[in-house]
Amino acid sequence: YVDILRMFWENHDPTQYMGQGNDRGSQYRSGAYYFNDDQKRLIEASKEAYEKALGGREIMTEVAGAADYEKYGGFWYFAEAYHQQYLSKPGARPYCS
Repeated sequence: YVDILRMFWENHDPTQYMGQGNDRGSQYRSGAYYFNDDQKRLIEASKEAYEKALGGREIMTEVAGAADYEKYGGFWYFAEAYHQQYLSKPGARPYCS
């Protein structure tokens, strides 16, 4: 889980609020959702460590319990097929990182 969090923080800009690059809106927000207290603790600790590494720039990533999905409209969706594994596709531009 720690490796997943490292990749998460390092592969996008968590300091952008409600968007990534030119994509703006709540559907592009940065979010880390946990299923148990251990995951919550690891997310929060890694968020704090990365804020320090970024020189104190505030990380805007939403941290919330996955069980609270009703708060987010009650649905979790997979991205469209053309968004799956985006960075591994020919011509992909890693503008978020």
